[in-house]
Amino acid sequence: MAATIKIYECSSSVAGTDKTSSTVRFKLADDVTIDTNDPITIPSTGYKRSYSKQLRLYCDTAPDTQIDNLKAYSDGTSGFGTGIVTNGSNVGGTFSANATPAIADGTDLFAKTSVDPFDIDAVHTAAVTATGFFGDILKLQCVVASSATSGTKVAETLTYAYDEI
Repeated sequence: MAATIKIYECSSSVAGTDKTSSTVRFKLADDVTIDTNDPITIPSTGYKRSYSKQLRLYCDTAPDTQIDNLKAYSDGTSGFGTGIVTNGSNVGGTFSANATPAIADGTDLFAKTSVDPFDIDAVHTAAVTATGFFGDILKLQCVVASSATSGTKVAETLTYAYDEI
């Protein structure tokens, strides 16, 4: 039987919320709610950072044999416009509280494509053979500069890929 994989957004707890085929909204609140509350306002100078978002894969139905070679990537083009950068970092399997300071070792999410993706089993290298959370946590954060334009931004897609046997 093929595995059933879900994507969870971990906010104030590591348990997280199922966001498979759903939306993760960057904002100035540590929650998973998709609403217009707590927007990231454009600063008059410098930068303003969203609360970080942490995404982790969850195996809902175990694979026949195993899942490995976990990757995450973007389409390579940000539709957010000038002055807005989204950074990502593989933080391993240890959940830490979401916050607004810059994420450590952040890399431009849109520089990570299928050619050079985030390696999501760099720390948790064991193949997945059972249900539960697996792989590394991908921490994301949106950074808005004073040069950004206001308004609702387009939706972007983050793709997870893996091998299943």
